[in-house]
Amino acid sequence: MNITVQKTTFPNMTLYHQLKSDTTEAKRVLLICFLTGFYPKEISVEWKEDKKPLGGSPVVSNMEGEDKKFSQTSQVDVDVEKWLSGSEYTCKVTQNTDPKELSTSVCSIQKTTFPNMTLYHQLRSEPTEAKRVSLICFLTGFYPKEISVEWKEDKKPFGGSPVVSNMEGEDKKFSQTSQVDVDIKKWISGSEYTCKVTQKNDSKELSVSICSITPPSSQTAELFLIGPPLQDTRKQKGLPFVCLLVGFDTSYFTISWKVNGTTRQTEPPNRNDNGTETVRSTFNVNSSDWRAGSQITCEARHLCSDKPLERHLLKAKDRRPPTVKIMAPFDSELVKSGNATLLCVVSDLFPSQAEVHWELNGERLPPSRYTSGPPLRISGSSSYAMHSWLQVPESDQAEGEYSCVVRHESSDMPVNSHISNVFAISPPQAALLQFSKGLICLVHGFSPAAINVTWLLNGRTELLESNTSDVSRGADGRFSLWSHLQVSWEPGALYTCRVAHVTKTLNLSKSQPEISTENEYFNENTHDPSSVDSPEEIWNTVYAFVILFLVTLLYSVISTLVLIK
Repeated sequence: MNITVQKTTFPNMTLYHQLKSDTTEAKRVLLICFLTGFYPKEISVEWKEDKKPLGGSPVVSNMEGEDKKFSQTSQVDVDVEKWLSGSEYTCKVTQNTDPKELSTSVCSIQKTTFPNMTLYHQLRSEPTEAKRVSLICFLTGFYPKEISVEWKEDKKPFGGSPVVSNMEGEDKKFSQTSQVDVDIKKWISGSEYTCKVTQKNDSKELSVSICSITPPSSQTAELFLIGPPLQDTRKQKGLPFVCLLVGFDTSYFTISWKVNGTTRQTEPPNRNDNGTETVRSTFNVNSSDWRAGSQITCEARHLCSDKPLERHLLKAKDRRPPTVKIMAPFDSELVKSGNATLLCVVSDLFPSQAEVHWELNGERLPPSRYTSGPPLRISGSSSYAMHSWLQVPESDQAEGEYSCVVRHESSDMPVNSHISNVFAISPPQAALLQFSKGLICLVHGFSPAAINVTWLLNGRTELLESNTSDVSRGADGRFSLWSHLQVSWEPGALYTCRVAHVTKTLNLSKSQPEISTENEYFNENTHDPSSVDSPEEIWNTVYAFVILFLVTLLYSVISTLVLIK
């Protein structure tokens, strides 16, 4: 008789899970350890949860195959919350002294995915009314569900209680929002808030603050420092200094005042009632400090910027009287009816502060009639310049003297500039001078300056070879010019200088007469020498007239150049 001994065979192991119902309803998860093809029948199965023995009684089922080998299933029920939290479950099989383990978890079935993070803020209401700011940490697309969210304020644990909301998507991945409310005072003071997310051993932080959401364009502004009015500088009490801050958003600026570098006053700027982005801060300085040469500083600092804006004022020692000039209106304003404008240019101004007013015939005009701009530093110079515009209505455009009066600390007396008869409309006067080789047409005393001078031959043909000067303004406010025409005298030719002005048109003519018999035969016995001017006398008269005209022209050119400067 033959006896066959069957060899010991270790089982093939399969471990899988099964939800008892839909995920949203299941409370238990069924884990099944399936062992096949082992021999002999005696075998030990042990279950573990996170490497610790799992309580409960497994359900065991044994089967024997035709090949005399055995199969077995061992199943346990585990809590779905622990399953979804990522707990690891192990099926340990021992045959004789030979053990083998097979583990499973929700993470081994579906890959762990770290959430996408978004952090944003939301004011409860308008900034002027809100007392709290909501910070929301939005996490999406993570797996498994178990995740930790921690809030920090300036890198320290935040004491508030977050409001948490969880969601599960169709792709079996999860989303969560964690929301905290923070004090708006801490928010606008620049505190930084951090949302820290931890999933197993992986963590990530996302931070937000008012500075991280404030664009660079809102962190800068223009700063202007204005000293006390001239009439106040002689007072013995406090002198008012004004700081103007202009920008896109001035909400988070703080203005500080310093005297010789020492901070005397710090305040948040007050917004204008009309909602504009210009803020004003006033600081009173002791007059003794100002006269002693103390430096006054206005500093504007944005909450999110480490570069403050500064402007300084120091009572100047090198004081220079300004240059004042009035520029007349454009001809278009003089000719047409309506309002006209006089411009006062104040240059070579140091220090920059000055007061400007206008007078008509010695009477001060109301401030509503004129507008003065701020002093502006001249590029490449220590001096300043400013402008003042006087609106002159048509009803006041009578002849008279307008004065631009500038008061400056360089002198107890004001600096004046005058202009007379600026609105007077005067017709031109003209003289036509004859030379052996040409004609000169002198035109003067006209206003406004727009004028046209043309030359005609025999009243019909326009001559283009003339040379006409620029129009110049005289001391009386009226204008002049000259025009020269080179001619070849022909008997009977008539040359005309035509002067066209808005007030009138003048025609001045000269001709070379035919040579007569009387001129061919000169009788020195009957001719009276005293009745004829000598050539020297004629030329002396011409030279005197031309010299006076050129002097007037030169004066006007110099005045214009000084005014432009």
